[in-house]
Amino acid sequence: MLRRLAGLIAAGAVALLLSGCGWHLAGSMPGQTPLGMVQIKGDRSGTAAVLKESLRFSSGVQLVEQENPAALQISILGDSTGRRIVALSGAGRAREFEITQTVRFNVRYQGRDLIPTDTIEFRTQVSYDDSSALSKEFEIAALVETMQRDAAAQILRRAAAVKR
Repeated sequence: MLRRLAGLIAAGAVALLLSGCGWHLAGSMPGQTPLGMVQIKGDRSGTAAVLKESLRFSSGVQLVEQENPAALQISILGDSTGRRIVALSGAGRAREFEITQTVRFNVRYQGRDLIPTDTIEFRTQVSYDDSSALSKEFEIAALVETMQRDAAAQILRRAAAVKR
């Protein structure tokens, strides 16, 4: 009986400590505004696809495909990935690349612009070696996917903030 009481007190203390530091379960953020009905416009790949995937299983969100004036409309107007050489080896081969992900978007709700056309751009550098070209291409693809996920998360945060 005493052990059980001590266990309950310990669990309560841990819960108090975690709530005091701001920790919360995923999806239970205090003050988080559900977006309601959302329509994603844009390509079926890239950032638009990442947006749809992240919203598909979100609570408080219903994805709609058809035009609906009651839906929050997130339009991906441009989504491009760029690569440029930033360093060459002594033999004149690419040694380092800069990868950029640029996303142009806007957010509309009930016929008015909540976020007028804006651009998000991410940049990162990656070393490159011809002897491991295949693995470097996989690394670059993973970096691009990460940048698309970051862009989608940023768009969703901004949309939730202005819809409040």
